[in-house]
Amino acid sequence: MKNDPRIKEEMVAEVRNQVNRLAGVMLRELCFEGNDHNVVFSPVSVFELLTMLADATSGKTRKEITKILCDERNFDRLVKDLAGLRNQLGMDREFLSANAVLVRDDIFHTIVPEYGNRLSELFGGKLFSTDNLAPHVNSWVRKNTRGMIPAVWDDSMKDTLLCMIN
Repeated sequence: MKNDPRIKEEMVAEVRNQVNRLAGVMLRELCFEGNDHNVVFSPVSVFELLTMLADATSGKTRKEITKILCDERNFDRLVKDLAGLRNQLGMDREFLSANAVLVRDDIFHTIVPEYGNRLSELFGGKLFSTDNLAPHVNSWVRKNTRGMIPAVWDDSMKDTLLCMIN
């Protein structure tokens, strides 16, 4: 029963429903509240980034983030189910997904060492430390979007200490 593909599909369907719920909330906030500009966002990316963020936190912060993500569900199950959704979407050659956390050298010591392992194991992501985030963020984005997005970093981000990317 544990390897039953219907069970796996049900778990992936639950994550899909949670992503869609969050997408609806975000769409209302971004598009229908007097915004007269075009808005493009990826609900799956936002959901995955929030999950990565929740995994990096504890206590009240983690509880607040997981409340947004999974209602009453167990967070560890959500992470596992999200990996199933990521694998399912990855079967589409046009869907690209990659994760990274880039941290400025001067605060890298504040990152719990096992977070890099969890990021890799649970999200297929990488943890980087650098003295200058700008070129590394843009290089990572350019590489992982196959050049479709050449850069995301601009001067307004110069004081950024940590950047989570999906």
